[in-house]
Amino acid sequence: MNPGRDCALLCDQSCRVGFELPAESRTEAHETNERLRAMIEAFDGLIYVCSRDYRIEYMNTKLIERTGFDATGEACFKILHGRDSICPWCVNERVFRGETVRWEVQSPKDDRWFYVVNTPIYHLDGSISKQAMILDITERKQAEIALGKSEQKYRILVESSSDAILMFDNRGKIVSFNHAFLELFGYENSEILGQSIKLLYPGEESYLVFEEKIEAITNNGESLTAEWELIRKDRTLFPAEKTISPIDNGDGLTGFVAIIRDVSKRKEAARELEQYREHLENMVVERTCQLENAQKALIEKERQKTVGTLSAEVAHEIRNPLIMIGGFAGRLLKKLPDVKEADIIFTESRRLEKILDRISNYLKPVTMNLREFPLNDALEEAFDLLESEIVLKGINLQLDLRNDLSPVITDPGLLRQVLVNVIRKILQMGSPGGDLNVSTIETDMSLHIDFRLPIEAQEVQDPEFIFSPPTDGTLIVSSLSSRFLDAMNGSISFCRHRDGMSFTISLPKAIEGGSQSHIA
Repeated sequence: MNPGRDCALLCDQSCRVGFELPAESRTEAHETNERLRAMIEAFDGLIYVCSRDYRIEYMNTKLIERTGFDATGEACFKILHGRDSICPWCVNERVFRGETVRWEVQSPKDDRWFYVVNTPIYHLDGSISKQAMILDITERKQAEIALGKSEQKYRILVESSSDAILMFDNRGKIVSFNHAFLELFGYENSEILGQSIKLLYPGEESYLVFEEKIEAITNNGESLTAEWELIRKDRTLFPAEKTISPIDNGDGLTGFVAIIRDVSKRKEAARELEQYREHLENMVVERTCQLENAQKALIEKERQKTVGTLSAEVAHEIRNPLIMIGGFAGRLLKKLPDVKEADIIFTESRRLEKILDRISNYLKPVTMNLREFPLNDALEEAFDLLESEIVLKGINLQLDLRNDLSPVITDPGLLRQVLVNVIRKILQMGSPGGDLNVSTIETDMSLHIDFRLPIEAQEVQDPEFIFSPPTDGTLIVSSLSSRFLDAMNGSISFCRHRDGMSFTISLPKAIEGGSQSHIA
């Protein structure tokens, strides 16, 4: 096909009206045709012209090459799309009404996409043809479709995320977010879109720190993960882990994407784990104390047994000659009342007899009448008896006695004696004006009295012998207390703490039918 003829067909004014143009006009027409021909040849697409009845009147070279032949006179729908009938998307009616129509269409013939511009061509004889300029946009369309699918996958991924995700521009304006973000912060879509990200920070200082981090990200182009305290719409604060990444489209930084995760539960779990760890450490310390006390109690029991046997033999062997010495000293004193030495011998022999009596009483079995008794009552009676000593020493007594305690199985009189002896021993150890905290505790099988004293543990040189028999001639109080507690199936223990030390008396809880007698 001759391109010059093609151009002449598009500008066929002379042939349509049937008269000869002047030479000058023919020259101008020829130049116009040449320009049109050059434009048509330069157009990197398909061009055809068809009549109102869909017959092709003209095809450019590229369209002929695509179809493989010059289809002038054939139906456009058959040649272009391989159809036997008018295309349902045809815009001929609009074009022949004088409208220029721009649209995209996918040809069923080869599934390629085309961008089409249809314009009417008005002839001098009053007839109208439709001109179609067509560009193959398949690659662009496929890229758009792929991009659309990618964006859809991205949107699905973002919306299905349990983490809050948002995007904000270089000015800090929120431009996009997912549903999890709205749920986390409690906002509606219209309330947050276009707002400053400053809305999520509880104060100016917190936001200034955020701006410093953003500046660092802008400078180094790297992501940042950090923990922040953020604020919801209802003004509640919560700890959050936020990862911020820069968005660079190739022409520079355009904004940022942030992934926000509420770490309240993680923080709480960490606190609980730390508390549990500390609890385990305390349990280990307490259990170690219990084991050490049990071992010491066993050693002490064996030691007391040995001491008791030896004491009984010594007391027996000493008593007989001591009675004789005392008797002779008494006779001598009657005869020589002014002899000072006789008086000393008589007095000292009496004192030695009292010491032997104390040893005998310590070794003698004690009958206990065990019955149910309120532990708090026994404790309050002991403090009443020691009130003057407590006041004299200026001890600040702090009582924390539970009112709902079960009764204990004990001998009330002996328990009161034990409590008086133990409390007096503790008062001797404490500093004047110090504190003494006393509390009662109930566990599954026992009741406990805890005495806490703010005394440096190093002041107790040998806690193993705190409740051992004294060696200075005073009454054997603490050892008897330990012995009585053993007889009541109770115990007394000692434990060091960071802020001092504690003594704990433990007694069994009452069960039905608990009244009985017992020999200790």
